[in-house]
Amino acid sequence: MDRRTFVTGAVTAATLSITGCLGTEDALGIDDDHLSALRTEIDDRGVDYESVELNDTIVEVEHGYDEDPNDAIANVAMAFVERIADDWGVERLDGHLNDEGNDWTWYAEAEWAQAYADDNIEPDEYGERLSKTMTMVSETEE
Repeated sequence: MDRRTFVTGAVTAATLSITGCLGTEDALGIDDDHLSALRTEIDDRGVDYESVELNDTIVEVEHGYDEDPNDAIANVAMAFVERIADDWGVERLDGHLNDEGNDWTWYAEAEWAQAYADDNIEPDEYGERLSKTMTMVSETEE
């Protein structure tokens, strides 16, 4: 199944609700409170995740899905938009979708998330950018 075809529509369907920041930030806005808030937002969107980690200025999220993998990607990407809109100073989110042996990697640049939050790009364009980053990961690459 070609995941790229559906991500655009899934992002369009995802809702954006900007939430307040929790706690005190460091100079870049890279702190445990943002990371914790991202975990909560991903969880609130119904996406099961195995890990959400900060590696320097890149957020790494390993997640699965219940019914539609594209919805899971869209929901994680929208949770990232919420954090970026709340001044989180990371560069990007690297996603890893566990798909029963057909795993996928994808990413979202903070610049895209900010453009989306600022209404400078439409949901379809954000989704298209995400879909272009998707790569299937073979078991030998992991």
